[in-house]
Amino acid sequence: MEIYLLHPIVVHFTIGIFAASILLEILAALVRKESLKAAAAWNLYLAALSVVFSFVTGLLAANSVPHNDNAHQIMETHETLGYIILGVILLLALWRLLLPDRVLARLEKLHLLIGLAGLGIMIYSGYLGGEMVYTHGVAVTPVTKLLQSQEHEHGEGTAHHHESDQPEEKAESGVSEEKEVLEQSQKSHEHTHEHDHSKHNH
Repeated sequence: MEIYLLHPIVVHFTIGIFAASILLEILAALVRKESLKAAAAWNLYLAALSVVFSFVTGLLAANSVPHNDNAHQIMETHETLGYIILGVILLLALWRLLLPDRVLARLEKLHLLIGLAGLGIMIYSGYLGGEMVYTHGVAVTPVTKLLQSQEHEHGEGTAHHHESDQPEEKAESGVSEEKEVLEQSQKSHEHTHEHDHSKHNH
């Protein structure tokens, strides 16, 4: 198994458990049941453990999966949101675990508002993760193989490189070509053949 395939496995646990925690906290505030508050707290503690694994596997994925410039920009935003989500969930978990009950009662609404904000950020971050995969083909096997083959040609300036010093027009042309390939990954072999044929005509 590739290391970058671990992240989507783990991150779904974090999303589900944290969302359940927020939902239970809302229900507890509405019906005033201690059992719901306890269930919300335990789900929050589990989310705190899960988010650490999600964050670590996300960093490993970002450093190991081939991607182009367009996907890289989304990946940077996704990573920044990951830092925020990690901080929010750990803060809420420590808040719930360490503060006395009388303090928790006074700050209950603030705790819930921060949780809702964190959940909103998590949903948007998940959307960006989906965009990387389904729009730009990140971690999709045919596209990954194509990008790996292009990475081998970095010295010729024909593939994505974060520190490339090729002229701006050539860089933009390369990004556009790669984006077309990523959006039509099922036709990647046909695209490569046409590219080689044009070289032959030269």
